[in-house]
Amino acid sequence: MMPTAARGSATQDAISRLGAGDHLCCIYRDRSEQMPILVPYIIRGLQNNEKCLYIIDESTRQDVFHAFGEAGVDLKAYVASGQCALLTKEETYLKGGSFDPDGMIATLKQAEADAIREGYAGLRVTGEMTWVFARLPGVERLIEYEAKLNLFFPNGRSTAICQYHEDRFEPDVLIEVLHTHPAVVIYGEVCANPYYIPTEDFLSRMKSGRIPLALYQRVRDDIIARAGLEADRQRLEAGQTAELERSERSRRALLSTLEDQKQTQIARDRLLRQQVTLNRITLALGALTELPVVLRTLYDEVRTLLDADGFFVSRYHKDTHLITALFAVDDGVQRDVSSFPPVPLAPEGKGMQSQVLRTGKPLNVPDWIEGERKMQTVYHIASDGTFTPPPPDTDRDGCTKSALLVPMMFRGEPIGVLQVQSNRPSAYSDEDVDLLAGLANVAAISIQNALLIAEAERAERVLRLSLEGTLHAVSAAVETRDPYTAGHQRRVAALAVAIARELGLSDDECNTLRIAGTVHDIGKLGIPAEILSKPGPLSAIELDLIREHSQTAFKILADVPFPDSVAEIILQHHERLDGSGYPRALTGDQILREARILAVADVVEAMASHRPYRPARGIDAALGEIEQNAGRLYDPDVARACVSLFREKQFSFSVAGTPAAR
Repeated sequence: MMPTAARGSATQDAISRLGAGDHLCCIYRDRSEQMPILVPYIIRGLQNNEKCLYIIDESTRQDVFHAFGEAGVDLKAYVASGQCALLTKEETYLKGGSFDPDGMIATLKQAEADAIREGYAGLRVTGEMTWVFARLPGVERLIEYEAKLNLFFPNGRSTAICQYHEDRFEPDVLIEVLHTHPAVVIYGEVCANPYYIPTEDFLSRMKSGRIPLALYQRVRDDIIARAGLEADRQRLEAGQTAELERSERSRRALLSTLEDQKQTQIARDRLLRQQVTLNRITLALGALTELPVVLRTLYDEVRTLLDADGFFVSRYHKDTHLITALFAVDDGVQRDVSSFPPVPLAPEGKGMQSQVLRTGKPLNVPDWIEGERKMQTVYHIASDGTFTPPPPDTDRDGCTKSALLVPMMFRGEPIGVLQVQSNRPSAYSDEDVDLLAGLANVAAISIQNALLIAEAERAERVLRLSLEGTLHAVSAAVETRDPYTAGHQRRVAALAVAIARELGLSDDECNTLRIAGTVHDIGKLGIPAEILSKPGPLSAIELDLIREHSQTAFKILADVPFPDSVAEIILQHHERLDGSGYPRALTGDQILREARILAVADVVEAMASHRPYRPARGIDAALGEIEQNAGRLYDPDVARACVSLFREKQFSFSVAGTPAAR
């Protein structure tokens, strides 16, 4: 039987009446309030032939043995007999290095079954809940666990007291602890708990907001006061003195005050729930950038909070005074709004959405048909998603009966309307108006951001296409001055990208390499054409001019809005691991990975292709050069990837999309 109240010595009687199905929390400030509850609780279980489990955390085994010894009980003997066990958090809550509420409940069910099989009358458990401060995975699900325990205990033969040190836990946690325990022990007194919330209701509206300490203290004191009132009432019914009757009248006055405070708190809780909901939805929408995903997420959130047989989001274009549909759901079916025509802003006093946009205020329409008639609304979405005149009143069965429209405000201006509709009349309350209005402002920011991002992405695509055109024009200009290397840059780019993909580089890194490869010889624009096409050996001065082309390219590209590293990759593509390259004689990891890839691709294509001063040496010779000097001149991982592409994966320059060199 669950005790209703206990004060002073009556606490022991209340503890002794605890039995199967009871689930309490014990909130204490120090050991003097903790052990006088837990010691008789466990002793009663031993006397009732129950299997007893004490899960320790802050207390040591010696602390527990000492507390029972002071009560005249040799707990060690019960531990030795197997009737009692002192367990650690690692053996129970945090078994396996993390906490799983369902797994822990399964453990308790198994412990109960084992106890009954061993001949015990049931299972009696208590645990010090400070184990959550271990900060291991899953500990944040503590309150979910407490709530779900209320589905386990009433159907079994187990009893539990969960111990919470008041100074160790935050007020928001303690509030939730009170919400999840049918009865509580506070400061050594067993009390009924009017703040308990049934499990199904609690799990459906778990919140994550922070709770002020003062709120927890008010709830705690309210529970204690109510317990005192109940105890006094019982004494009065048992024939207490006239003094106690006067005390009862005084306490009833206090109860009236507490009830007023409770109603005030209910209003505050409602506001807190709204704020927590808005915060959760704000976080959900804040992580999204694509408009269709933002709108679908918004609908999914709203329909869990309000009637939403119909759901519409529209955008207002201030410059044209037109209203366009962004998103529409009718009877649970999302409509394709691309065919919806724009609606002009209606005159003053006409059109529901127009009125909301003109006033910037919500509009609650308890009677949709009357609202259409009054506002002279002339647009209606038919079953096929098109706009038609509203149907006659006689054909309205199963149609919209009420609606709530709120403006989406951005920087003090309405940018659209958020509208929910219900097939029930008068479906929306003042609280719903406040909730949806707050949500609409959050949605306005997310929608506006998504629209801006979409516009920025469109501009980026235009810029990228422009840069691509410039890229190919520059590449063609280089090839025009050096016809013997026509297609060289494109083939080098293709091979460099293939090597990069073989090495697992990202799409962005591969694109950067493609750009660098396509214009890596742009610096040759500064070299006389007769040197580039000279059929014989180059002089020392001519070689120096050739070697300046990577620096010239760097100067040309440094201010071009390519990915940041393109110019640096081109500057380094003639560097070698051993420092024998140019222009800066870099070594090892001083050379960018992309530059090491481009270097190998450049050498392989150049050796395999015809030059004015020599015939083509072929792919085999080029791969031999790379293999022979891997680790000295060339990155060994890049070299292996390149050789694998040609020998195992049949890569060829013609297959890569550029004609093979002569």
